[in-house]
Amino acid sequence: MALMAMFVVNTVFAQEKPILTIGCLSDLHSQQTLISGKVDEIRLRGTVTNTLEAMKAEEDLDLIVLGGDYLSDVTIPLENYIRMRELLVEATRAAFPEGGKTPVIYVNGNHEYEVANFDNLPKGYNAGDYYSIPMKTDIGELPEGDAFYEIADNGSAGTTRLLAAYHYVVKGFDFVVLNTGKRLFANAWDYYYSMESVEWCEAKLAQICAEDPAKTVFFLIHIPFSDSNSLSAANKGISGASADYLKEVLAKYPNLIMLYGHDHGKDSAYIRSKTEQRVTVYNSYGEKWVDPSAEGEASPTAFYVKNAASGKYLNFDPSANLTTTSAAAVATIEPSSLVDGTYSISYPDGKGGLRYTQSGTAGRFSGNAALSANSSLYVYKVEDAKAQSGIATRVETIEDGASYVFVALSSKGGYWMLTNESYGSGADLRLNGVKVSDEVPGDQVNFTQSSTISPVWTIEQVEVSEEEENGMVYYIQNYNTGKFLGFNEVNLAPVNKQSSDVTITASTVTEGAFTFSLTKAPTSNPYLYCGSNGRFSGNKDGANVSSQILAFEVENPDAETLTAKQVTEITVGKTYLLVGIKNGEYYALTDALHKEGNATDQRMNGAEVTIADGVITFTPGESSVLWTINEKIVEPATKSFFSAFMGSMRYYSNTIDGSVGPNNSKIVQAMIVYVYEDRVELTMKNYGESGKFGSITINKDLEPYVAYRKVTHSAEAVTAAPSFSAEAGKDAIILGDTAKIAVVAPEWHNVYYTLDGTEPTESSAKVQDGVIEWKPEADGYYTIKIAAQEGVRLLSESVSCVYRVVKDGSGVEAVEAKAEVIASESGVTVRGYAGLVKIHNVVGQQSKVVSVSGNQDIVLDKGIYIVVLGDKAFKVIVK
Repeated sequence: MALMAMFVVNTVFAQEKPILTIGCLSDLHSQQTLISGKVDEIRLRGTVTNTLEAMKAEEDLDLIVLGGDYLSDVTIPLENYIRMRELLVEATRAAFPEGGKTPVIYVNGNHEYEVANFDNLPKGYNAGDYYSIPMKTDIGELPEGDAFYEIADNGSAGTTRLLAAYHYVVKGFDFVVLNTGKRLFANAWDYYYSMESVEWCEAKLAQICAEDPAKTVFFLIHIPFSDSNSLSAANKGISGASADYLKEVLAKYPNLIMLYGHDHGKDSAYIRSKTEQRVTVYNSYGEKWVDPSAEGEASPTAFYVKNAASGKYLNFDPSANLTTTSAAAVATIEPSSLVDGTYSISYPDGKGGLRYTQSGTAGRFSGNAALSANSSLYVYKVEDAKAQSGIATRVETIEDGASYVFVALSSKGGYWMLTNESYGSGADLRLNGVKVSDEVPGDQVNFTQSSTISPVWTIEQVEVSEEEENGMVYYIQNYNTGKFLGFNEVNLAPVNKQSSDVTITASTVTEGAFTFSLTKAPTSNPYLYCGSNGRFSGNKDGANVSSQILAFEVENPDAETLTAKQVTEITVGKTYLLVGIKNGEYYALTDALHKEGNATDQRMNGAEVTIADGVITFTPGESSVLWTINEKIVEPATKSFFSAFMGSMRYYSNTIDGSVGPNNSKIVQAMIVYVYEDRVELTMKNYGESGKFGSITINKDLEPYVAYRKVTHSAEAVTAAPSFSAEAGKDAIILGDTAKIAVVAPEWHNVYYTLDGTEPTESSAKVQDGVIEWKPEADGYYTIKIAAQEGVRLLSESVSCVYRVVKDGSGVEAVEAKAEVIASESGVTVRGYAGLVKIHNVVGQQSKVVSVSGNQDIVLDKGIYIVVLGDKAFKVIVK
């Protein structure tokens, strides 16, 4: 069978105006001398301001998204942080067209809290607060249902309230943001989001997409998934149960677009020629998507990769690393999406993911969790696999039964050929490479081999069914509580939602026992394990006697006293006691946690049981020991969401910039997202240098990634209407040359007004400091209309009031000849009039209504007043 690599160039429709244009910058990293000096010396990294200026000149931005890590690497006073934030706000607002809205969404990164106290609790202040300033003003106040807060431990200072997740609507498009929360507040390198924050995002997305699951939604996060394409290393991504569950949540929404930052180290960070290099497409199960129907591009195919000299198979050992084994190992070989004409070779990692064969330091090959440029292998065909030396010719088609050498770019530079020679041991096990060249190798390469060390590999296609490859997958659910056996953020636990796939296999160690392999653990602990005092956890050693689990089928799960008989086969839908063995004692797994939340000691308690003739008789206590085993129903996967890197203002630890100082990087890349009615285009743009740098070529113009889909979005949110502070109507009187009317609206709202009864717009006069002030041209009635706008929300409905203006009330006639208003030392005296008297304080802009009958004194403070009797007005001065 031949695999053809096919690469499609997408057309860019440059003349069509987008519905929405987003400028994305990430990892600005103002640091060291930029932020630690005197307040008046604080400055942003030059690449930031230059990029924002270029975006303003080249784009018509509707929104800017900042992906996190705005400053780092040093502890600074609060006033320094505030000044840096001011500069960032000023620079981003200036990138928008003049006179328009300036919405910027700020995503918190892992370095956000460092500058407050560099990871030593208690923090001096919340250095991740970009909501109160400026998002609350520029985008709008977050209603209670659109914000999720976490309470983080702050040492001796008590606790801190962090905005862990939130939701905004901009131009009708939903943006859900998952901020770095309580775990990264305590430790900037704990790449883990809390399950609570993920579940909040799940509920919010369900609400947003209740009527249309295919709605176009943006999901913003700082740290990517560990299998993201071109990631520098798996440990640069988020891990654990919450990460796996987040994937499953996002996979429900096929038109969701996830944007991330964070991973801007090593050569793999750079986009060379195609934006697609750092785009990862997932399927409806949260796994990497492969289109089996793509014309000319084969789906991943299972192969054995066998060394020509040793006869052993290339393999990934989950307890070690890349190696060769006597037992055949199934590899997936498929065209790489990162480098034209190359392939990737991957193996299961034992936890439900993949490990890609990658050239690392000194050209040694290992397994990496993310596809990168270093795992994109150039393929050279060998005509005689037994020859001690020869010439191999570059091909772009792999054939079953043929022999090849594989060449990859090392993470430290140069191109190396994979051999079967081992290097290191344990977790550091690698396979040595042989240096081919410093530059991209040509159409042919030379090879040599001995009877023991060889770079020549023969591939053999193998047909593997899904069940043979992965085993039968189950869910294990507690009979009484409905919770699932899985992992929370620290260890084994009963969880509200299914977070682990369980593979149950007959034990080869203990007769009649099973091994329960649970994927998606926070660490590499996939096996259910019975430990000290009968407490259960995860353990990576499936051959350990404590990982041998006995299954006892329960006759009547609702009985007061349970009777369970040992079985040697698992039946779907049945309920069991799951029994582990420790020091000769037997313990049934319960749903009770021991030391909940303790990262070191959390376990699930076991209840000691006695077995007699293969039967357990047990009276349950408060904890449940009943577990129902159901098969996971797997529907065919469909294409779903994709993630994309936003670029960086600062690259580091690479062959171009090396160790970057506090000022600038040579390569500066930032994403522009264009949304059209039928597609979304992502274009990584270079705002720094480009060209050839040693063995790396960075193009100036990068090919966009185009995702075709019908674009749908929400109705834009409307601002609540403002109000007038004083009672108004046709009888209200304003005296003098200057009229002032107070308006009520939150301070971060814009309020627009008109004086002629027309509808206010964004181009109308704006209320300043909560007061409308104007100079009336003449006495008469004025219809004043006001409307408010909060951030990016639409203008509210207008509210109108009619005011009567009397510039000089001294000549106004009385209602009746006998009616009069006389000023006194304490106020005014109304004579010859019965009814309602309206009194308006000209200076204080306050009004009140008094009912009088006949002659009556009204006490007033000193000031100038308009006193209205019916439709007549009097001007009085109380001295």
